[in-house]
Amino acid sequence: MRREKRSTPSSTAFAKVDYRSLNAKEKEVYNFHHIGALLAKHGYASYPIRDDWSGGDMFARHMVTRKSLTIQIKGRVTFAKKYLGKDLYIGFPRGDGAIVYPHDLVLAKYLKLRKRKGNPLEDNDAWTTGGLVSWSSPTSELLGLLRGYELVP
Repeated sequence: MRREKRSTPSSTAFAKVDYRSLNAKEKEVYNFHHIGALLAKHGYASYPIRDDWSGGDMFARHMVTRKSLTIQIKGRVTFAKKYLGKDLYIGFPRGDGAIVYPHDLVLAKYLKLRKRKGNPLEDNDAWTTGGLVSWSSPTSELLGLLRGYELVP
């Protein structure tokens, strides 16, 4: 029996991709795998949701506790009125890690913080008219609310 010679992948076959060069759908796929890999290190198995079921892009189930998360994948910190009451988590990459936070819980804390500072979110046109706000560079106060939800490599 004659053996075929197998070729090995060239070094360019596994060249890293520049995230900024990806389109929106490609970024979502990239973020799914990035967040999924980090969740795996914390005991979660992750599965894509192809039809945006209940607002989620990803389902994660803990291998020991069986706790489940429905996660909406984003590229940044995001709050949206359409996610309220759906028991959703928002997951986004941050550096080499990621943050996966419970949308409604963190939003409630953020609303209180803004109100206490005399700058309620209800004064933000994007929130009142579009029902959506997001930050690519969150404030230190907002990052403080997200502390504890970081996934590190």
